[in-house]
Amino acid sequence: MSFDVPTHVIMLTFLLMAIDRYKHLKHPNKMRLPPLACTFGCWIVAFCIVLPYPVYTAYLDLGAYIKVQFEGVGICAVNMADDMQDYLRSLFVLTNFKERFVSAQFSQYEKAHRL
Repeated sequence: MSFDVPTHVIMLTFLLMAIDRYKHLKHPNKMRLPPLACTFGCWIVAFCIVLPYPVYTAYLDLGAYIKVQFEGVGICAVNMADDMQDYLRSLFVLTNFKERFVSAQFSQYEKAHRL
């Protein structure tokens, strides 16, 4: 769970950078996004995105399967018995699709207003 948070923070940071640059090019006289609020917002949203992840994770005690060598050892694995499709689909849309859409809009605006 915790290893996914920085990935989502990076994706959300890129998204906010693209939005900020687009807004600055579109309306140069308006105030830009506050960096501290964006930083806290990215971290809070990243933690909210990852919160459902433990529901789909199962702990496997290896000592129950192999007694001698793996006593007290366990691993966490994705629980495929539950329906994960909605969760993974929403993660894809939240982290990848929106960023690519905003970046594409920024590129089109840049191409249209190139001198």
